[in-house]
Amino acid sequence: MAGAMFFMCVSQFMGPYMMTTATFQGERPVFLREYANKMYTVFPYFIAKVLADLPAFLIVPFVYTVMTYFTIGFTISASQFFGFYASLAMCTLAAISLGYMISAAFASPTTALQIAPVVVMPLMLVGGFFSNGGTMPIYIEIFSYVSPFKYAFNNISKLEYTNNGSEAAAKMLVFLDIEREFYMGIVYLGVLTVVILLLGFVLLRVLVEKFQ
Repeated sequence: MAGAMFFMCVSQFMGPYMMTTATFQGERPVFLREYANKMYTVFPYFIAKVLADLPAFLIVPFVYTVMTYFTIGFTISASQFFGFYASLAMCTLAAISLGYMISAAFASPTTALQIAPVVVMPLMLVGGFFSNGGTMPIYIEIFSYVSPFKYAFNNISKLEYTNNGSEAAAKMLVFLDIEREFYMGIVYLGVLTVVILLLGFVLLRVLVEKFQ
């Protein structure tokens, strides 16, 4: 069950993440020309791009949750179902923000796509499934605090094992080192998403200035 929950998070992260890592490179010539003509600045372009993609990236996690939640056999509860969806949707938003940041950081789409797995693999390894908190050296564990996988996995594990009520479920919470409350996981994912988007905006602005 824990493996299913972790890889639900991975599947909802990797697709949007890889889709957005080459977002800005293809539009760069048109964007730079229109920017040079003072048709708009970097900020409205960046925000418009994020908002235009947002509906699709919120619908997909819902469809995915509907397809997998009852098939896997999680606890039947409306609040838990929507808690799963909220966690997966926030994980997806963190994924696209990281994808936008990488896309903004590299002028070449080939380079961005090559760097993308290098960035995400350490975050996956410290996500709470392959290695629990307290079992890693501090210089590795520190990366877990910026891992969307960790917060999303902790959230849905907390929901499932808390609502299950069995002794085995309580032991799993201890084994996985899950103590954070559900709403705090959502808050951390939201803060992480906003911070990464801001970094992406700054990097895009730097890239634009470089080509002027």
